[in-house]
Amino acid sequence: MKLRAILEAKYHLGQGQIELTQAKDISPEKYKEFTKAVSAAWPHGVMYKGKSIYKLVYLSDILESLEKYLEEVNRNEEDLSHYSSQESYFGYVPSQNMFIQGFDTWGELEDDGSYDEEETDDYTGTYDPELSNVMMYRLEDSKISWQQSRYSRDHMMYPNVLKSLHHEFKDLIDIRLD
Repeated sequence: MKLRAILEAKYHLGQGQIELTQAKDISPEKYKEFTKAVSAAWPHGVMYKGKSIYKLVYLSDILESLEKYLEEVNRNEEDLSHYSSQESYFGYVPSQNMFIQGFDTWGELEDDGSYDEEETDDYTGTYDPELSNVMMYRLEDSKISWQQSRYSRDHMMYPNVLKSLHHEFKDLIDIRLD
């Protein structure tokens, strides 16, 4: 039997679906197997409290709220105001019922090291990619309950920030790695 079929038979709610809240009942020995089932079911088969997490986050106002909040955080930090971001990670911590989204953030530097005030298609400066933002939140009735946000100046999401998140949250499940 193929791995996907075995995992679906063990953890499924329906064809190709897996419920994230089941993870709190998974033994440490079965953790890797469960995370493989999550990866196999992504994007439309990963459920949270019976609803598609893809629809809850990516096809609703939640991702837009995260991006707006991230822009606000960056704007409030004077030296981050010229940065752009892109989501690069999505995970779930069952023990805390908390989602984590990571964003790689970069700025465009002029040749003199200052930030370009205007973005242009013919930009010839260098990029400063050594920054990641991490947003932590809970979903309550399809609304965000912010828990924490932080950023790392020295590293992007992969591999260092993700390693530190797995060290901090031993039961972190990688839902989407980009």
